[in-house]
Amino acid sequence: MEGLSFLKLMEFAGQFGLPGLLLVLWFFNERGRERTLREYRDDTQDILREYRADTQEISKFYERNVSLVQAYESLAKDLKDVVVMNTQAWTRAQSAINGNQFCPQVRLEKKAAGVQA
Repeated sequence: MEGLSFLKLMEFAGQFGLPGLLLVLWFFNERGRERTLREYRDDTQDILREYRADTQEISKFYERNVSLVQAYESLAKDLKDVVVMNTQAWTRAQSAINGNQFCPQVRLEKKAAGVQA
């Protein structure tokens, strides 16, 4: 009972009796309850604002992860192409080495039969 002193309360009770006193007490109780509810509502709104901001931040994380996965997928495709081209080049190099086409002396030795002078 914020602004009401005990003497004023007793004076009011003397004029209106017990029902008046109960009405005053009920009025102050209601004001306190309304203040509590208002504080609760404000706190809940603050919590919901924070939750909304956190949820938006998490959504941004997922969106960034999706773009990261797409970039990685593109990089992996390019890497696959490089690996395939390298494999083809090394296959050709192995065939050339096995065929010994770069050294005329060895090529002649393979085709000629018998002793060579």
